[in-house]
Amino acid sequence: GIFISMGHIPNSEFLENSGIELNKNKFIKVDKLCRTNIDGILACGDVVGGMLQVSKAVGEGAVALASASKYLDSLK
Repeated sequence: GIFISMGHIPNSEFLENSGIELNKNKFIKVDKLCRTNIDGILACGDVVGGMLQVSKAVGEGAVALASASKYLDSLK
């Protein structure tokens, strides 16, 4: 999926009943490989908080891609 965030407040209200863990500031909780608490669901960029910068989002996007690829390979 693609999540778009602009500003300093995440647009994550639609996730509140999804089972995906959010932190106290309503950002998605992820581990260092961009994985959420639900298998196969990854998140990166502004929606996970931290420094809200394009360069961080791009780097996390690469990590999320590698994690997604590894996850999909494990399903084969």
